[in-house]
Amino acid sequence: MKGADKSVGPFNNYYFIPVGMVIILAVLIALSCGGGKGKSQAQPSIDEARSVLDNGEYNRAAAMLEDIVEADPENLYAYHLLGRALKSRGDKWRAIELFSTILEKWPNDPEAHHERGLIYIELAKYDEALPDLVEYLKSAPEDSEALFDIGYAYNGREEFETAIPYLSRYIELKPDDFEGWSQRGYAYSQLWMHSEAIADCSKAIELNPEDALSYGNRANAYYRSGETDKAFADYQTTIDLDRENYLAWYYRGIAWLGEDQPGAAVYNFRTSVDLKADYWASHYYLGVALRKQGQLENAKSELLLALNLDPDSKEEIEAEMETVDRLLGREVKQGGQ
Repeated sequence: MKGADKSVGPFNNYYFIPVGMVIILAVLIALSCGGGKGKSQAQPSIDEARSVLDNGEYNRAAAMLEDIVEADPENLYAYHLLGRALKSRGDKWRAIELFSTILEKWPNDPEAHHERGLIYIELAKYDEALPDLVEYLKSAPEDSEALFDIGYAYNGREEFETAIPYLSRYIELKPDDFEGWSQRGYAYSQLWMHSEAIADCSKAIELNPEDALSYGNRANAYYRSGETDKAFADYQTTIDLDRENYLAWYYRGIAWLGEDQPGAAVYNFRTSVDLKADYWASHYYLGVALRKQGQLENAKSELLLALNLDPDSKEEIEAEMETVDRLLGREVKQGGQ
């Protein structure tokens, strides 16, 4: 165009102005991309992970905490939270491995002993639980929950005399908690200390009338001390509260057997077997009751099941089988005559 100022012509606009814009845009894009990348790779904070864990989102919390631990292997608090997340979502063996790792890195960490011990108790691994819990108690000798857990674990190991001092101290610290009385009552019951068992179980029932365990243990103590009416009343209450409790049916069967009522005993032992087929003692005493009823072949079948389930009780079981075999032999002879 004639007379036009070429400095502002179309060609010059394309060449100069877009270059500036391109530079600015390039910088903005670079910043934007860099910011986005940083945001996507940013580690969650420990507070965020704790909030998610407290909210019950265990899988999400575990994933967040695994990232935190990977980025900061010296973050002891993150390790603990990760262990709790794994435990809470049911991944107990992985949690145990994690707390074991903590103790390798921080061997003097009492909380790791405590947490691992509690998981072992949940898994009924009392032999493994006790060293951890006893070690933790050194750092917190008045921790009532630890005292209870140790007493509970010793009861689980059938070391009742050792359990009682821990449970007694727990009761001193928490006299209104029925579980302490219940567990000590159980220990006294297993030691055949009948009056002590009755007193503790009665206190537990006073604090919690729905405590089936204490009714059952008090029933055993009543029966062994000759108070059969009270015993059978407590056995019935135990079963009313918890019909799935195979031990309640088992112990009532033992009581009926002691009263020379094999028919009632058979019913209770069969119910116990139906609820827990791998409990050898129910099969054994069912065999005894059936033998008393004259059902010798059925008795022998139950005794063989008991022997398969618990070879360690071979001597006791085989002695009963010999009795059954003698009676069967007598029947054979009588049939031949």
